[in-house]
Amino acid sequence: MLYLFFLLFFLYNSDVIPLKSSEEITPKSDITPKSSEEQVQEQILLLIKNNPFITQKNIANILNKKQDTIKYNMQKMSKQGIIKHIGSSRIGYWKVNK
Repeated sequence: MLYLFFLLFFLYNSDVIPLKSSEEITPKSDITPKSSEEQVQEQILLLIKNNPFITQKNIANILNKKQDTIKYNMQKMSKQGIIKHIGSSRIGYWKVNK
């Protein structure tokens, strides 16, 4: 009996609106989920903005990704003009152009 009470209480207070038999379910086409590559690139940008002197190895450790993955994404962003490495590989820093 208590179970039935909670079930009815949940259904009454939930945001679920039952569909009529003639209504169709259509996905929202304007919202596209981001790919994992885009998510990694956004995370890389945030880390670079917080610390322009960060290394690819440090980014890989922070994001728990392989260093090759970070290198690939950073090269791709460099080719797109989103980021640019200024200076030498030891003393240089990253600049976000976007």
